[in-house]
Amino acid sequence: MTIIGEKDWVFGTQKADPNEQIPVLSIEPECHIKSKKEVIDRLSSCLSIGVINKDTGFLLQASRSDAKKTLFRKDISSPVVKAIFKSAQVIASSAVLIESHADVLHENEKVQAIHIFAVPTRVENTLYRVELTVRDYIEKEHERKMIHSIDGINIKEYEKASVWEPPVQEVASKSTLQKTGQPTNERYKDILNEETSSVSLGNLLQGYQRADGRNFFDKIPSEEFQPDGVYQSDVRQLYVNRFLFRSFIHEYGHLLEKNKFSLSERNRQLLFLNFEISADDFWISTKGLTTDKKSLEKIISNKASYPKLNPVARSVFEEASQAVDKGNFQSCLSENGQKILRLHIQALSKKYSKISDADAEIRSLYKRFSELEQAGKPLPQ
Repeated sequence: MTIIGEKDWVFGTQKADPNEQIPVLSIEPECHIKSKKEVIDRLSSCLSIGVINKDTGFLLQASRSDAKKTLFRKDISSPVVKAIFKSAQVIASSAVLIESHADVLHENEKVQAIHIFAVPTRVENTLYRVELTVRDYIEKEHERKMIHSIDGINIKEYEKASVWEPPVQEVASKSTLQKTGQPTNERYKDILNEETSSVSLGNLLQGYQRADGRNFFDKIPSEEFQPDGVYQSDVRQLYVNRFLFRSFIHEYGHLLEKNKFSLSERNRQLLFLNFEISADDFWISTKGLTTDKKSLEKIISNKASYPKLNPVARSVFEEASQAVDKGNFQSCLSENGQKILRLHIQALSKKYSKISDADAEIRSLYKRFSELEQAGKPLPQ
């Protein structure tokens, strides 16, 4: 993880259940806003040090320049300005992540993704969908927290067919692409009353168009996960590969020493190149990888890539894969099962001159013991 408590994510839609209930924020705005500068001052003051978003664990921030951009072309009497002025921190904290896509417009090499958050908000007895556009900045070769910068806040009134704010980002390079979090003109019925405390995700996102121009719950075509797709990003791919590679070195560095592979700058680059070769299969064929342990294990255990790897890298990957298998099987065993297994492994030391020569037999024991326990059968003593 990039920051403690921060949720891993992949490109695409982040919510799947249209019946999920999303709590409604109720905001009673302050009556007297003197100027737009006053709103900018308030917004930058509230969010400059950041607010933890409850849904993702992201630290959402907004600088003064972000505040100016957010409020550009917004009238101080509009509901979004009133909501921001009164409750910017609460909105940032309560919004849920609904979509993550690439920065297809600017292709900024420091932006690994654009995230769209949404929250139902009642302002002066009118229900709105408030959307936050968040740019996910990274620092090259850095393990510090991500910089999640609030780039824009839009609002859509549920009942009336009106759009209060212009879209933050329009994409001209792809005819199928739409906006970044642009509200749409849809009428909402049967969900509006003063007692509404929550709305379903399906109702909240009616009329919402994803970055690929489709409705929120439509299936995402596989081609959108290719390197030039809306839901793929070379910036994100490189960052995750580097993050997982550092984890690999930390976790399995002893195997490099065992194979007499020194981590000189040249060797490190060679090993990273092989690491990327193994990771490529997952970036090309799926939504991608995240910074979690399972993604690292996928790369290590990608046997289809082994023939393409440098001999030393292949040897290290094979040994690391065996260690992963052992760990997975062992985690499935009860405490008593692990105790009995250790006795069997100790017995193998009499059969083999080096315990490493017993790897295949040990893996077989792990698998057999795990299957026996899952079937409720006794383990051999």
